[in-house]
Amino acid sequence: MLPVEPETAFYDSLHEYQDYINAELAKQKLPAASTDAIAVSYQLALNIINRVNALGAMPFGDFMNAALYESGLGYYASGNQKFGEGGDFVTAPEISSLFSQAIANQIAEVFNVAEANILELGAGSGIFAADCILELEAQNKLPEKYFILEVSAELQARQKQTLADKVPHLLERFEWLTQLPQNHNGVVFANEVVDAIPVGLLRKTLHGMESAEVSFDEDGFRLQWRNTDKRIDAELERGQIVEDRSDIAIWLSSLIDSLDKAVVLLVDYGDSEVNIYSSARQAGTLQQYYRHHKTSNPLALIGMQDITASVDFSQLAKVADDNHCQLLGYTTQNMFLMANGIESLAQLKVESQDASDTMAPMKIGQQLKQLMMPDEMGETCKVLAFAKNVELDLQGFSLDNRLHKL
Repeated sequence: MLPVEPETAFYDSLHEYQDYINAELAKQKLPAASTDAIAVSYQLALNIINRVNALGAMPFGDFMNAALYESGLGYYASGNQKFGEGGDFVTAPEISSLFSQAIANQIAEVFNVAEANILELGAGSGIFAADCILELEAQNKLPEKYFILEVSAELQARQKQTLADKVPHLLERFEWLTQLPQNHNGVVFANEVVDAIPVGLLRKTLHGMESAEVSFDEDGFRLQWRNTDKRIDAELERGQIVEDRSDIAIWLSSLIDSLDKAVVLLVDYGDSEVNIYSSARQAGTLQQYYRHHKTSNPLALIGMQDITASVDFSQLAKVADDNHCQLLGYTTQNMFLMANGIESLAQLKVESQDASDTMAPMKIGQQLKQLMMPDEMGETCKVLAFAKNVELDLQGFSLDNRLHKL
């Protein structure tokens, strides 16, 4: 008979925590993690446990915030690679420069009526900024300033390296910020940023709503539910779980307050309110990703996995409207990119390839497929644009504008 292992709490020592993480990875059939990544996750777990011990069970939104943004330890604040094939997910700018070039076409149009400045929120690896500014340079539409708002020192360093490698002659135009500027005039761009803003979790009951909190025991972190007076303005079924996106409304209001004359372009996974809170989504929209694998537990692998929730574009549109902004358009990513000339850009890219590279057209075609096809990013990602103190129509919505569906 095999010896029985003594029961140990997952947080008693780094060794026990490693066993806990490895068991979780094996259970979900996920790739192995490095010892360094587990050690960082362990310290993050201890920090959260200390707060729970001091203050009681933690609201899920606070847990998500710590898991993603805790200084030096959270998913976006540690040194682990997140973007690209070696990371946990691939964003549109990582797939192809065609995405950034098409967005640059839209930005160039805005520069005709607003100052030539860009504020990018959460610039990831920096690849969008590099490809976008190169396209604007080719059009003789260079921005005076390209601001990057990035709170992660690790990501700032990675972005600076990307830009030093790809656009060394334009580095003086970039400036990094850790908080919103005041009276920004120009363009604001954010790709897959809103979905990473922490959300709470709510559950419909027979008598009202419950809010999720995070506690812990010897087996790991656990969700518990507490009655709350928070409400969601949507018809929900009993037992249905939805996200509390109130912090997103606060974030967007703060962004709008920081603007003078600007056009805001938001690209993200999401949908309209009627679909976000549909009864077909009984468990809500919260998702986690680790090494290109979708995982099943938001409370495990903390600091090692991304946690996101689909964007409620109806909410964003309402906040913009309430703050006296002009709604310019809402459509799918594929229609927005088509209206901004991505097909012509792809053809030019094919024609510029070495004739001996017979695989180039196929590679570019595959990139277009990932960006444009409905079962890829084409329709799951949406684009919302609004303006503050700027009057214009955007070419990105000339083929399709679904504002009426919000």
